[in-house]
Amino acid sequence: MKYSQDQIDKIKQISCVEFMESRGHRPKSSQGRTHKYNAPWRKESSPSLHVYKDSNTFTDWGDRTKAGSVIQLCMAFEEVSFGRACEILSGGKLPEHQIAEWTEQEPAIKIISTGPITSSWICQYLAKRGIPVSVADKFTQQVRIELKGKDGTPYRKTCIGFLNNKGGYEFRSAKAKLSNSPKMYTSINRPKPEVIVVEGFMNLLTLITIYGYDPNYEYLSLNSAAMSAYVDWSSYDNVLYYGDWDASGLRVLEEIGNKTSVVDKRDLYAGFNDLNKWWVEKRNQQNTLYTNELKRIYE
Repeated sequence: MKYSQDQIDKIKQISCVEFMESRGHRPKSSQGRTHKYNAPWRKESSPSLHVYKDSNTFTDWGDRTKAGSVIQLCMAFEEVSFGRACEILSGGKLPEHQIAEWTEQEPAIKIISTGPITSSWICQYLAKRGIPVSVADKFTQQVRIELKGKDGTPYRKTCIGFLNNKGGYEFRSAKAKLSNSPKMYTSINRPKPEVIVVEGFMNLLTLITIYGYDPNYEYLSLNSAAMSAYVDWSSYDNVLYYGDWDASGLRVLEEIGNKTSVVDKRDLYAGFNDLNKWWVEKRNQQNTLYTNELKRIYE
């Protein structure tokens, strides 16, 4: 059976949390509006399947080919096709996703302060990733956050914070890769007929470091491949795609191509998972060549 886009959109409203509960799985832990489960399709001691309550999407951080809406969740759980997953979900009696019914007494990640990047540790982290502080300062903030340990004791971290379109943050440092709710993509300089797309914001900063900022384009960081389902790709005349070289990156590329014109720009960093990994390696090679040349001159 073929499903119309309206039918698919309605199916996507089925709650991922309720789907997991209907299959006998409850979250092992929760951070704000993010619920963490042990992935049902493998044995694991640390929960890597994250369900985002606000966007009603999921990401399997142990296997990032598994991500998306409740349809992709059903496909992964039942090992079935897209059409069969729609059939299973449309025939079930699962409650629809209701954001308003969920309340949280205290956010799992508390933002203590935000401001320009001044921390020497953050500056060192950016240098290792090949990003000038001057570039990072234009699009991110230094954020001091408070979390709670397993015993409930609070502790604090200083990170780079990247704001998304719904007010949530992506947090990065040398020892942290976190996000808070609500989870969503980030668009910069919208709306424009042409958009440059990356999966994560470190790749966005890398792109601007290499090519500079072009006001003729919109820039869009998905912040997770799963967020592609929430972008209206048909609103763009053309997409320049700098996504990841993995299965989820290919899936996003196909999703965009089904909606509008897309140019795959990933050949620039073929052989590397993403743009920043290629950029770091390229800079390391240049630094090695420069050092070797100095040795040759002064020997």
